[in-house]
Formats: sequence, structure tokens, C-alpha cells
Amino acid sequence: PAPRTRSGGNAPRRDPGQPSPADLVACHVLHSIGSDLSRTKAIKEELVQAVTKASEAALGKDFQRAVLVGSNAMHIDAPGSDIDVVVFHGASVQDVTVLKDVMDELDKPQPGLP
Repeated sequence: PAPRTRSGGNAPRRDPGQPSPADLVACHVLHSIGSDLSRTKAIKEELVQAVTKASEAALGKDFQRAVLVGSNAMHIDAPGSDIDVVVFHGASVQDVTVLKDVMDELDKPQPGLP
């Protein structure tokens, strides 16, 4: 006999080899997320480069390196994930002046970015 629905009627039989409607929705959502991530990958890479260059310009010889961390670095990011970059430097900074200098550099037009 056919399985009973919550309302007491008979549910249509589904071929076990066919995906359920929930499976189809899940596949569509995952495909959409993957498409969004592939479209934003180049922009995220440009943003990391922009932060790196701005940090180099602001810190000068004290700049050591910039490292992408977080979900983007681990490739577990979602379309709305932020981009986390840690900048290492040799400067003995006591205040937020260097952050303001980096922001001033980022406020300048960045080639390849909107």
C-alpha cells in the first residue's frame, strides 16, 4: 500500500532513484552559492591586492607581509563572507595613525575595482 500523508490520504509513490523535491531545492541552492563564489573570486583577489598595496604604501620599509585569513583563506566562504587580511609590520605603532594611512591609500582609485 501507498504511504499515508499527514491528512490521511495516500502519498504518490516516488521512484527511489529519483531526487525528492527537497533534494532538487538543495542542489539549486548549492549551485547558486557556487556560482556566486566563482563570480566574486576575482574581485576578492583584487581587494586583497589593494589592501596589500595600501599597507605597503602606508608602512613603507616597515611592511613585512599581508596574509589572507579566515573563511576565504580556508575556502569555506559564502557569498556574503567578509575578507580578512592580517598585515605584519616592523613599525612600533602606538596609535591608529597607520590604519588611517592605509584607509587614505584605499580611498584612492584602485585599478580593477569598481
